[in-house]
Amino acid sequence: MANEIYRVLAPGGRFCLVMVQAEFLRSMPFARFGFTTYEASEVRTLMTNAGFSIHQLHAIEEQIERTPGEIVNRAFWVWELNKA
Repeated sequence: MANEIYRVLAPGGRFCLVMVQAEFLRSMPFARFGFTTYEASEVRTLMTNAGFSIHQLHAIEEQIERTPGEIVNRAFWVWELNKA
């Protein structure tokens, strides 16, 4: 999929990818139903192999209610990727 995004993106274009961090996703009850998790190092490899350069990478957290009365921190990665 990364190769296809790179292919259709205009030269000099930027692609932003926002994803829940793997550790958090694995802690969610629904994750056992066929979800694939990716560590940041795996995403970096996928994107650079497709030809992207990494402009910025941010870690962001927000509080959510996972179940009634249970507040947890949900962690995200925000990738800003450039097409050369």
